Amino acid sequence: MDGNRRYAQKAGLQKAEGHKQGFDTLARVLGWCRELGILQVTLYAFSVENFKRTADEVESIMNLARQKCDSILEELDQVNEAGVRVRVAGDLHLLPEDLRDKIEQIQKLTMNNDRAYLNICLAYTSRHELVEATKRLSTMVHKQKSLKLNAIDVNLFEQNLYLPRPFPELIIRTSGEIRLSDFMLWQCQESILMFVDTLWPEISFWDFLKTIFHYQYERKYNLPSAAKKKI
Repeated sequence: MDGNRRYAQKAGLQKAEGHKQGFDTLARVLGWCRELGILQVTLYAFSVENFKRTADEVESIMNLARQKCDSILEELDQVNEAGVRVRVAGDLHLLPEDLRDKIEQIQKLTMNNDRAYLNICLAYTSRHELVEATKRLSTMVHKQKSLKLNAIDVNLFEQNLYLPRPFPELIIRTSGEIRLSDFMLWQCQESILMFVDTLWPEISFWDFLKTIFHYQYERKYNLPSAAKKKI
């Protein structure tokens, strides 16, 4: 969801307001996903690299995250009625303690829901994810002695990533950037990629629908036959 800062600059707004507009856009896009029957959405909300930004900007984003967590908790009855499980993936120990507490509460209170999934990558990079998975498996082999080295395979490695399968079928990147920026590098081997020129806060329903049509076309005509069978 890229382009919040460029949108703020373009509109003559403070960076914090650009991020707020980005969060408001997210609510609209999640509504479109629900209407279209998309049952799992994974959001790249904040990278580990984003901590290198100014303290004021990082704090404004953390405050927005706190507000959105509070909103989810206030609307928990509706979330559970819709059967939405919320999962947060990333190096969460990098986040402020009070925000971690809110996240833990949300994950615990929605963990039994299984009709739809909202995955939020926060304090995340794919490289950190792969390193953490490697550390977990190494601990099981060398410290806990609960795993044989030759028992490690692709399936076991994937079970130790932040989020389980299914992996993303479609990855959308906004703002004209044509790169994944360390997002789900392991999981994207069969993903269809869509790069949109529009800044994230300005994305329209028609921009979004175009990505869905692109996915449908690619799935039907251009995917390798083996991948088509899996879908």
